[in-house]
Amino acid sequence: MADALETYEVGSPWITYVYLTTDRQTRITGRSKIRGECAICGTDHVFVLRIPRVGPIPAPQGGRHPKRVAFVRQHQHTAEQRADRTTWARPLRNPAGLSLDVFVGIVERAVNDALTAEESEK
Repeated sequence: MADALETYEVGSPWITYVYLTTDRQTRITGRSKIRGECAICGTDHVFVLRIPRVGPIPAPQGGRHPKRVAFVRQHQHTAEQRADRTTWARPLRNPAGLSLDVFVGIVERAVNDALTAEESEK
């Protein structure tokens, strides 16, 4: 789904969202589907949000849907986990704020892990 809109949680950049339905599809079906992904633990979850088919869309209390708020709370992880991208399940999922040094470290680790696995198979 290359045309899907993707964004991330500003306060928690390891959490990304992929909008699986367009605004038009949402208005036709009355449902919006959003996949939330946590780059630290690799969890993804699809939220199905009810949206009125006609008329104005009410803003959720606090500005965010309770299902999204719950997902963010469940995936705060420890400060150590958040800081070390090399331990993340999907370290390159959201490149926002990723320094070149960290990127190189992640790639080197992936190459070394692949070579080690290849050698152990021999």
